[in-house]
Amino acid sequence: MTRMSVLFTLVIGISGCGDDSASTDSGTTDMSVSHDQSVSPDMASTADMNFPRITITGTITKQGTMPLAPLAGVQVCVYPSTTGCATTAADGTYSLMVPATGPSGVTFTLNGYVPVLQEITPPEPIGVDFQLIPAATAGILATLLHISLDETKGLFATIAVDPGTGMPLSGVSFTVTPAPGAGTGPYYVSGGFPDPQATATSADGSALYLNVPVGDYTVTATLAGKVCGPLPPRAWVKDQLTAKATAVAGVLTGFSFACQAP
Repeated sequence: MTRMSVLFTLVIGISGCGDDSASTDSGTTDMSVSHDQSVSPDMASTADMNFPRITITGTITKQGTMPLAPLAGVQVCVYPSTTGCATTAADGTYSLMVPATGPSGVTFTLNGYVPVLQEITPPEPIGVDFQLIPAATAGILATLLHISLDETKGLFATIAVDPGTGMPLSGVSFTVTPAPGAGTGPYYVSGGFPDPQATATSADGSALYLNVPVGDYTVTATLAGKVCGPLPPRAWVKDQLTAKATAVAGVLTGFSFACQAP
């Protein structure tokens, strides 16, 4: 089984500054993205078993907590297909059946947290662990960058790792095509904080795009002397150099790259 821990080091340094518990009634806080439930499939379609499926499993935790705190009640759904949802247990674990052919995505939604879309590529069994970011933390991040989050637009979070060790890589630059517009990023993260002056990843290996217009994009990663390819949880493939990314209103789309010698 391929298991991927999506451990973005974004805003770890400020994750304790906001009280996300205050946002659970409305699902949003000031300057945070909206929790658009439209990303969740129609539950009535879960009986449709007319295509092959595989099971993905994982654990969802709260970003920035040490040790990582499991999150119960997270709704985990296939996107964009209408093939049903699962809910995380008290220990943050889930199990969900997804289509066995073609790329798809999985959404993670919990009141008071930024909804996430993680792209996956079956057919091999997949494990996806994810750290959800409190909505209050996203608001603080936007404040640090002097940006107001637009709930009608999406967010991208990227990370580049060494495929052998899984450790984040420094010196990686990301490019989104078509360009999502001025002021969207990339904002490279250093020591858990976004650095608007940085032009490549630090030891955190990650970057963030904010207020990305809704639509489909491609993302590439570049590192001198290396070849970088997307790692949505799947085996690394040298000739697959571009990641497909979908910007969904009020949702953070996460994806990873692996970079190694040609």
